[in-house]
Amino acid sequence: MYYDSQVALIDAWPATQPRRFSERQHAVLDALEQVFDERGLRAVTLSDLTAAARCSRTTLYDIAPGKEQLFLVVLDRVMRRIAAGGRDAAARVDDPIEQVAAITTAAAAGLGRMSPVFLDSVNAHPAATLLYERHVSDARDTVERVMQHAIDQRLCRPIHPRVVADSLIVLALHFGGPRAMPAHDLGPTEALRQALDLLVAGLRA
Repeated sequence: MYYDSQVALIDAWPATQPRRFSERQHAVLDALEQVFDERGLRAVTLSDLTAAARCSRTTLYDIAPGKEQLFLVVLDRVMRRIAAGGRDAAARVDDPIEQVAAITTAAAAGLGRMSPVFLDSVNAHPAATLLYERHVSDARDTVERVMQHAIDQRLCRPIHPRVVADSLIVLALHFGGPRAMPAHDLGPTEALRQALDLLVAGLRA
């Protein structure tokens, strides 16, 4: 019963339902994602996208009405994939503290697969920035819910769950972004692991 309740909390992230695409549209979006990841948004034309996806403009317009909107669809798909990775990682452990650590690790890994030019395009496009921040907010809310459950069950110190959620989001963004800086002689992955070990130990103290 306890495990089922944890799964229910995690499955609520993100709350909004994704668009459904055909198998062909998924293949097209895979190609578009590769182009945007390599070249960003501004330098790419619709002709570049049709050539990469080997499709007509009509096929692209069936997905979204323009280049910027296609970029938003790709970004949403990327962020949902990161969210799914977090859910899968959390589902492999029962302890809620380990779950939020697993979500953070998976999120950092997913963010790290974004290229610098892709993230620059997100930051330069207001709608993309809002979409990105919405997904980050969804992740923060999920971690907060799991932490509140852990606190209610007296499985950790009575710290405010939002503080924990904010701290974990900061760690994921700092060590997981495409420009993540190593900590001294550590790589980002090991630095994140050590930071999470410290935070988990503090929550249990």
